[in-house]
Amino acid sequence: MELLEPRRLLSVYFVATTGSDQAAGTFQAPFQTIQRAASVARPGDLVLIEGGTYAETVTPAKSGTLAKPITFAAYDNQTVVISGADPITGWSSDSGSIYQASMPWDLGAGTNQVFVDGQPLNEARWPATSLDLSDPTYADADNVTATIASGTNASTATLTDTALTQPAGFWDGATIRFAPGQGWAFQTGTVTGSSPGSLTFTFSNNADTAPYTIPSAGNAFALIGTANALDVPGEFYRSPSGTLYVWTPGGDSPAGHDVVVQRRQYGFDLAGRSNIHLLGLTFFADTIETDGSSHGLLFDSLSIQYPNQFTANPDPWTIADDASNSGLALYGSGNDLKDSTLEFSAGNGVLLAGSDNTVQGCTIHDVDYTGGNFAAVTTMGSAGNILDTTVYNTGRDGIRLSSAAGVQVINNVVHDAMLQTTDGGGIYSFGTNGSGSIISNNQVYNVRTGGFGGAGIYLDNDDRNWLVENNTVWNCNHALKLNPPNTDDQIESNILADSDDSVATSGDGAMPGTVFSNNTFTDPVTIGSGATEQNDNHASTFQVPSDPAPNAALAAQHGSFTPTPNPGAAIAADEQKLQSDLSKVASDTAARAAALAADKAMIRTDLAAATAALENDRAAARSTLAAAVATARATIATDKAAIAADLATICADRGNTESLAADEAQVGAGRAKLATDTAIARATQRSDAAAANAAIAAGEQAIHALNAGSAPDVLKLKSDTAAWAATLAGDKQAIAADKAQLTRDETA
Repeated sequence: MELLEPRRLLSVYFVATTGSDQAAGTFQAPFQTIQRAASVARPGDLVLIEGGTYAETVTPAKSGTLAKPITFAAYDNQTVVISGADPITGWSSDSGSIYQASMPWDLGAGTNQVFVDGQPLNEARWPATSLDLSDPTYADADNVTATIASGTNASTATLTDTALTQPAGFWDGATIRFAPGQGWAFQTGTVTGSSPGSLTFTFSNNADTAPYTIPSAGNAFALIGTANALDVPGEFYRSPSGTLYVWTPGGDSPAGHDVVVQRRQYGFDLAGRSNIHLLGLTFFADTIETDGSSHGLLFDSLSIQYPNQFTANPDPWTIADDASNSGLALYGSGNDLKDSTLEFSAGNGVLLAGSDNTVQGCTIHDVDYTGGNFAAVTTMGSAGNILDTTVYNTGRDGIRLSSAAGVQVINNVVHDAMLQTTDGGGIYSFGTNGSGSIISNNQVYNVRTGGFGGAGIYLDNDDRNWLVENNTVWNCNHALKLNPPNTDDQIESNILADSDDSVATSGDGAMPGTVFSNNTFTDPVTIGSGATEQNDNHASTFQVPSDPAPNAALAAQHGSFTPTPNPGAAIAADEQKLQSDLSKVASDTAARAAALAADKAMIRTDLAAATAALENDRAAARSTLAAAVATARATIATDKAAIAADLATICADRGNTESLAADEAQVGAGRAKLATDTAIARATQRSDAAAANAAIAAGEQAIHALNAGSAPDVLKLKSDTAAWAATLAGDKQAIAADKAQLTRDETA
């Protein structure tokens, strides 16, 4: 029989909240958890997840390959939520409208996130604020006296505010969030003493940013981290002993609501994994983990909501950009986030680390709501790509470029950035060698702040080698700002309009080697020393685009860049591709079924042939055995007759004394002949018996092989061979009886 060629066919697994992890993972018998499917999925496999909420962290057992990724997708466009939050129950009244329940887990001070019916509550704070995370309410210090310590010692400040009416010691031990000096970013300190109208606190002062970041009068501040601040609806506080206190937005019992608290940081853990595709999934209060070895990851049409929460930020200028303070961190290389939405991250929206990672066609909004040194998209690797993406409502920068060699920032819309801080930009870089990086065909608007103002595009101190072309910027403090020194930049064919100034700088304004060409300016322009200007148009008016979207006409002028279709079209195309992939899955499944049917038919044919051959061998063995037995019995009968004749002769001649000796000799001869015939018969019988036994052994081996099988098609054959085995056993008994009879005959 010809062996079948080994092959690995695509598997499709199904998951449903109503399934069972002991099931087969089929559409009719789905798994219950995504992890169960992830533990068996291999390269090329597809996991389809039915709608519902899955509270788990999924860790695939295997990576896919470039040609055969492992795909996890929402089934039939259903809403699949992978939640990092677990419910809190067992509520009882504490005091007034405040209720309490046990919360046995703790992600750390300032990092717990509580939701009532999907709406996040504020950690208890003063002054009270609305539930709009991107528009928090702060108090303003009337006066601040700061003592700056040297080295790593904690500095101290005392602020006064007549709104602080609480008794002495009321705020001791609380955390203060404040935007010191120019208000570039918020940081945290610890309250060491309080009295009506004043607070004393310790904080970390960054010598590199002083004197611009020393606490001063007018600075915004708020107080958190104490049960004393729980005084209005929509707030919560978790005690160190593990009791959660909640005042619901409606002031009623939480028992009548869905109250959940974040417990897991990650919905998918892809550290050490590559070529995994996630399609059409929603992540709630969690995100996705990657690491430096990850590559070929595709996250398409995702919704990532409330991926992280933190308030501690003792020094915003030294805190490292990493996964702990980013909604999604893409480490490794060649990983893509496409056509997705990310919203409500306390820090960065997306962190592009590693190399050649891409954000394309996404919407990222309401991020950096803590007002730290973060952005909707932050780069800290090389050759990153930010394409066709819309960014808005950021606490500080819209897009921040750091360690950004070879970065492409093309065809994006950035607006309403810098909502809580000052001196930043819609697109911002500081001290970076662009080295082939491009900022092109972007639209940036509504970036206005206090202090030094907000810029649409901001190349801060010691930036160099940037190409800034074909961008449209309006309604900013500064449409474009280049702080000195800015070296060897190319500023080409931009529209910089309807702002306080079209081009701004500071200090000595040094711009050695920088070239301005073919730009349109509608506002004051400051071209620094060392720069040249060619064919710029100093216009007086500018028509704001009625549809603030990437300018495809300008994008088409960029020879090295082809505009990507709009996100809606991309999503539709991806959905069509997914349906095509599902059709291919169905086709592959049908092909697999046909192959299995062919294999089954081949097995049946082979079994039929084996059955016929076995039946022929059995018949031949029976015939051989019957002939051998008949021959032996005939020989024995002949010998018996001869012996009887000899005995008769002896009896007849016994009276003849003279012939006795001759008769005795004749008897001896007869006995010799009998011995010879007996020996011949025994040899023949043994030979025939050996042949029969060999046939029997072969039959028994066949029976054993058949008994070991389990295919439904061999059940009848097993029954037939069992009957034949009984017949062979009877034949063996007959041979044994014949042998016994022969022995008796020989004795006689």
